[in-house]
Order: sequence, then structure tokens, then C-alpha cells
Amino acid sequence: SEALPPTVRLPLPSAPALPSTRPPACTVTSVGGDTIHTFTTSGNFTPLVNTNASAVLGLSDLSGNRNFGTSAGSPTYNSANGGSLYFEGSDEYVDCGTFFTYQTFTIEMWVNPGTSQNTYADIFDNNHTSNQNFVFQQNANDLNQYAFGVNDASGNISSTGTISLTANTWTHVAFTFSPSTRVIAYVNSVFHSQGNLAGGRNIAYVNQSLALGRWQYGGSRYWNGKISNFKTYNRILTAAEISQNFNALRGRYGL
Repeated sequence: SEALPPTVRLPLPSAPALPSTRPPACTVTSVGGDTIHTFTTSGNFTPLVNTNASAVLGLSDLSGNRNFGTSAGSPTYNSANGGSLYFEGSDEYVDCGTFFTYQTFTIEMWVNPGTSQNTYADIFDNNHTSNQNFVFQQNANDLNQYAFGVNDASGNISSTGTISLTANTWTHVAFTFSPSTRVIAYVNSVFHSQGNLAGGRNIAYVNQSLALGRWQYGGSRYWNGKISNFKTYNRILTAAEISQNFNALRGRYGL
């Protein structure tokens, strides 16, 4: 079965060249000078979003909701496994904008961590502090041991248990939350852990700015590894739906 449609999806697909015997009419390059795509037919070309550089960097939102991501620090595109971004843990990240203010949601992604990490490396972060927003973060210097948590002005609302990821190995992770329930984590579609009941507490969204690969608030804690098929939903997916999404793509990642 096919994966469910999300509110944002950054799969980073590669585009095939168009067949032609004529010389190239146009070459699109990134700010760093890398060739993104060569068009071999003449005519007009209109970027998907001509005011957002991410459209030509392959970071377009395929959900149709126009929540585009903008890369910084030149994360590397890798065409294996259907496409992923590689973050070296130095200054690379993707800024997904300020759209994410959902109180009820699901976030899922495929991750493949590196063999070393910075202290408190953030796989994704929404400009969190201990009193606002949320983060999926390494536990200090415990290599590739992570937790996801959500916060309000009083502190942590609900958090997962420690999620152990294996270096150089693809893993599917999914998180759900609503103020009427709690944070729940799934790893490779299997229930992993759950946090405290939220008891009606809402996440404090303050200056939210969703990013892949770093801590937005401090502009640091860069993460080392690969990310693919990052998706968000403005509802809680059931365990069966998370399993459906996992099974739809698992073969791409060797599972």
C-alpha cells in the first residue's frame, strides 16, 4: 500500500535529464555552483516557487502545501535509497520555516546517523528551549541516543524514552502528540515508548522555526548523518497508518 499524504514532505528526489540530440539550452545551478539539472529543450522555464531558492535545490514540499525548505551550509544530496540529504555536523541544516504550530500532529522520517556527533546534536528542532516548542535531540554526549520532547512555559510536557540509533543504518522513526494524549514514539513501525499524559497542556509555540540538522535557537548542535522522507501531519496517525507508511518504503532502505 502507498504512504499517506502528509502536510509537508521533503523527499529530495532527483530529476532525470530530458532526451534530446540538441545541445543544452539551460543549466540550473545552486548558489554553490553545483549543477542541479540541465534542460536539453528550448522554451520557457518557471521554477516551482521563484522566490524560494529551495525549489532549484531539490527541497520542494511534495505534499502540495507549499511548506518549502531552504538549505544552508551546503548539505549534500545523495541519490541512493531514493534520495537523502547528508549533513556533516559542521554547519549544514535545512530551514523549513515557521508553519509548524500544530498542537495535534505526527512527525515521521528516515534517519541514518553518523559515527560521531556534537553534544546535544539535533536531528530536528523547532527553535526549542526548556520552555517552548519541541526537539528530537541526542542525550548530551551519549552517542546516537536520542529523545523527542515537547514543552510549554512551565517546562517539559511529555517526552519519549531513549531511542538508540545505529550508525550507518537506516531507521524509521515516528512521533505523535496531542494535548489530550501524550508523546508516543514508534521505531520501524513498532511502538517504542510514551511520555507522561499531557493533561491538556498545549505546546508553547514561541518564535517557532522548524529545522533539520541543528538547534535553531542557539544556531549550533549540528547533526551528522542522512535524512530522507521527512513528513509532518496535522493529525495523529494510528499505529496501523504508521506501519503502512513504513512498509511502503522499507525496501528502499534495505529493511
